[in-house]
Amino acid sequence: MFRENKFNFFLPADFEKAKDRNGKQLMRVKGVASTSDEDSEGEVLEPVGYELDRFLRHGFINYNHLAKSDAAKIIGEPDIAHVTKDGKLYIEGKLYNTELAKSVYTLAETLKKAKSKRRLGWSIEGRALERDPGN
Repeated sequence: MFRENKFNFFLPADFEKAKDRNGKQLMRVKGVASTSDEDSEGEVLEPVGYELDRFLRHGFINYNHLAKSDAAKIIGEPDIAHVTKDGKLYIEGKLYNTELAKSVYTLAETLKKAKSKRRLGWSIEGRALERDPGN
C-alpha cells in the first residue's frame, strides 16, 4: 500500500501567561507535540528523526494548518523544541499579540476554567524524508 509522505496528527497543549524581563505579559503555549505512538491514520513517526533546527529558526505556530492560504493564521513561533529522554517531541512557544492569537489563548483558558474535557492542542504536519520500507 502506498502512503503519502505528508503527515499530521494532534496532541493537547498547555497555555499559560508569563512575563518577559521587562514585566510585559506574554501568552505562551507548551506541551508534547508528537510521540512515537500510532496515530489515527495508522502512521508511526519517530520524533528522534525530526529536523528541529529549521523549525526553531524558521517555523511558526499557526491556526489549524491555515497559514499556507492566509498569513493572518500565523499566531506564534517556537522558541524551544527538543526530543525528551522518553522519545517525545516537546515544544514551547510564544503567541503573538494578534486578535486571533488572543482568541485562541482565551478559548484555551475558558476550556480550562470550565473544566472541559476538550482541549486545544498541537497538530503537527510535515513531510517524511525517509520511511521504513517494511512498514
